[in-house]
Amino acid sequence: MKSMFLPLLFSLIILCSCSDENPSAPQIDLSMFSGNWSGTQTILQAGQCSISGGDSISVPITLTWVVDNNGNVTIQNPQSGNESWSGKVEPNMDISLEKSFSVNCFGTVRNETSSYNGTIEQKSGSFTVNMEAIEDWCPPACIFRIRYSLVKQ
Repeated sequence: MKSMFLPLLFSLIILCSCSDENPSAPQIDLSMFSGNWSGTQTILQAGQCSISGGDSISVPITLTWVVDNNGNVTIQNPQSGNESWSGKVEPNMDISLEKSFSVNCFGTVRNETSSYNGTIEQKSGSFTVNMEAIEDWCPPACIFRIRYSLVKQ
């Protein structure tokens, strides 16, 4: 009996020493977030300039995301030729993006960058994201809070 117990104990010790003590979370294929994301872009007055005679406007929008397995993101807005997006989706689905854009500020073209952050969530089987940033179009008067509420198509 003793002779069978030692090999069994030795095998268990080897198995335990080879196991990962800190198993990582399951890896997800971040490229699954590639594709069209549709929803609304809301522009809220944060400075003195009004928006179409009011303090906010919401418009439908579709953005095309390209995400690689490492979470690197580029976004195209087919409705606007004067902006580019890049950033990162983390495995926990946090997202950080930089939006570079050009605006005509009373006859002067300005190049600006805004930082957007959010978290991709899964609701009722669909992926959603809400993110917002301040964009300085013509400071100090024309400053806007831009909010995107999107659903993966």
